[in-house]
Amino acid sequence: MARLHVHALRRVPTPHVVAAVCDTSEASASGLAELAGAVPYGSLAELLRDVNPDVVHVCTPAGMHFAPARQALLAEAHVYVEKPFVETQVEADALVALARQRGLLICAGHQLVRDPAFGRLMGRAAELQPVTVVDSYFAFRPPRLDPERASRRALGEQLLDILPHPLYTLVAALERCAPPQAPVEILHTSATPTALHALLRAGEVMGRLSVSLRARPVASTLTVTGAGGTLTTDFVRAIVVGAAATSPISFGGRATASREPSPG
Repeated sequence: MARLHVHALRRVPTPHVVAAVCDTSEASASGLAELAGAVPYGSLAELLRDVNPDVVHVCTPAGMHFAPARQALLAEAHVYVEKPFVETQVEADALVALARQRGLLICAGHQLVRDPAFGRLMGRAAELQPVTVVDSYFAFRPPRLDPERASRRALGEQLLDILPHPLYTLVAALERCAPPQAPVEILHTSATPTALHALLRAGEVMGRLSVSLRARPVASTLTVTGAGGTLTTDFVRAIVVGAAATSPISFGGRATASREPSPG
């Protein structure tokens, strides 16, 4: 994941320098440092002390984000945390409170809400008003797991790792389509090691979430339905299709996440 961040940073127009990288594996740290043109460290404490970075990217495995994110905030750095952000609301609240206390920024890696296709969908959502339902669907093929043979624990961990993408896009859409200040509520959830389904509500707008490790083909879609029609964002193909009012539409375009979704 850190390597993907290095490649992505090369497309960022704001002047910046990748000053240092950290990994507890010396070989991994050296390899990443060579790719980034940076100094390798085996200790985050030493990196923060020596480099005094402006921004820290936390790309550790899921379940290991809280400690390094807190260290970075205490070192007066802004922090970008790969998803899932942290494991509990207590940890999330602690990081957000610490960032606010120190006047710093912290955010999760929710890149799909910055995808041009998502922006097009939200830009046309007003034509569908009143919106009644938002559907988020995600079908993913685990790159190193066989859903038919892998352990329940391994499958559950994979499901948890990919869940943020369809969930945060659904919540973002509900927040934008529902009346201002309407809270997003979880009405029902059901899950197995390979699938999760949930029903949410924001005001009068219902949200339906469906995530599967078995379904094929690989897919990532968000659909908004209302009295004025239905529009669907296909994140894999980076397009919006459907009908608003009486006019069919189809928007293509280059997107930041147009390739097949990955666990990161």
